[in-house]
Amino acid sequence: MSYRPFIGKVRRYVWRTHEGACTDGIGLMSGPRILAHLTPDEALALSNELTDLAETLEAERQETPK
Repeated sequence: MSYRPFIGKVRRYVWRTHEGACTDGIGLMSGPRILAHLTPDEALALSNELTDLAETLEAERQETPK
């Protein structure tokens, strides 16, 4: 069986640097591990791209004869 990378959960997450700076945002999680941290603007841009790609894939799937 092969491993398929997966984001299992998203949650509010404050990124803290070693210098003490904090960036409020959204954590993309896999179990207890954070895979990525997005600012609100980055999250909105990514959600638009994900929606566009999902709609394109769905349209292509529906066009393909079975």
